[in-house]
Parts: sequence; C-alpha cells; structure tokens
Amino acid sequence: MNVEKTERINKKLRDSSIGIAGLGGLGSNAAVALARAGIGNLVLVDFDRVEESNLTRQYYFRSQIGKTKIDALIENIQKINPAVKIDAYNHKLVKGSMEKLFSDVDLVIEALDSAEIKTTFIEENTTAMIDQDSITTIVVTLITVLFSAGAWRFYENKMKLKAETNMSEKKEQNLYRDDLRERVKKL
Repeated sequence: MNVEKTERINKKLRDSSIGIAGLGGLGSNAAVALARAGIGNLVLVDFDRVEESNLTRQYYFRSQIGKTKIDALIENIQKINPAVKIDAYNHKLVKGSMEKLFSDVDLVIEALDSAEIKTTFIEENTTAMIDQDSITTIVVTLITVLFSAGAWRFYENKMKLKAETNMSEKKEQNLYRDDLRERVKKL
C-alpha cells in the first residue's frame, strides 16, 4: 500500500467517531480493535461491572473484577492508544432515549444482551437517523453476533429503503420499522 493511501486511511480513522452500546464480549473487543486501528473517538455505553465469568470472552483482566466495565475498558484502551478520545457513559439504556448518546457518531455498534433491548435500540437509532437525514435512500447494515453451542454465528442483514415521492415520512418510517422488526425476529 502506498504512503499517500495509508495516510488517507489513517486520517479517516482519526476523524471518525464510533459508538458502542454494550461492552461485553462483542463490545469490549470491538472497542479495543478500533483503538488499535487508530479510531479518533469512541462513545462507550454500559452499566455493568466486570465479573470473573466475563474474563474468558471479554477484554478485561482479573485485577479489574468489580470495576465498572466503562472504567476498566477506558484503562485498557488508554494503555493501547492514549490518543483515542473516549466519551464514556456508565448508563443503562432505556426505551425512549436510546439514541441520545449516539447522535454525533458516524457509526453505532449494537452489542447489547437481550433481543428485546436490541430491537428497541435498533428501532430508536434508525428512526432518529431517518428523522435527521434528508436523503431519500437509506442503507442500514445490522450485524448481530450470537454465541451459541460454543460457536460464534454472524448474521448480517442489509436493508434498503427508498422513499417514494407520494409516501409520507411517517408512513415510510412505519414500513421501515415493520421490516426491521420482522428481520430481527428471524435472528
């Protein structure tokens, strides 16, 4: 790879902001990988504490048992890449306000535990994106990672919604939400 292209990629990473909802197995490891890659800003949200049972699959250490996942992960990321700006919230996401902490990020990684919370989180964040965005075509990629029977399974759903000129914004949002609900139920 040539030097100019590498610098463009590094600049894009430094200028990017990624939000992560849930700092368990997927979220903590994604945050560390992004820090190693040189991402500029991370918005981290979780309310839980590090437990001994987390150590086999999450990016925490024995000495961090009992700490909040937020504090422990910040400590780990700062050792890897102190240049990463971290906005951290020791906060439980609740229905009706899940998108607020992620309003200024370029991408959100959903790494939550419960299927019900996942669905609500995805609905609220995509609705907020539709409300804030004036483009008529929106492409959303959802990646859900499930750990089952000792194996990781990746499910990727790509959805494309193109607004029709005679369709109201509310009707468009409802169609999108219904499609999203059906896709999440199939996971």
